[in-house]
Amino acid sequence: MYVVINTTSPPATGANNPATSYAMRQKSLDRLSSGVKIVRPADDADSLTVSIKRLASRRQSTVAVATSNAVSLLETQEGALKLSGKLRERMNVRRLRPNSSNKKLNA
Repeated sequence: MYVVINTTSPPATGANNPATSYAMRQKSLDRLSSGVKIVRPADDADSLTVSIKRLASRRQSTVAVATSNAVSLLETQEGALKLSGKLRERMNVRRLRPNSSNKKLNA
């Protein structure tokens, strides 16, 4: 049994609008209640620069971990392929050795 859910974009947008307007209103109230225009790092250019650099640094470390994980995965796969190649060679040698001593096949 399949369930199909039909959605349209305008209702989704309409549902998102109150949350966006609430966040904007909360930001304005924070500014008014503090009496200062600069409340968050996003309000000040220097603080915004610092927060962007911190975010970039965090993302770089995440990417570095992902890259090291990918390298480890590739090394593991390479080792598995080498092992399977060696096993295949051994199997071929075991099959071919009896055939080489058989004079009917060599003639």
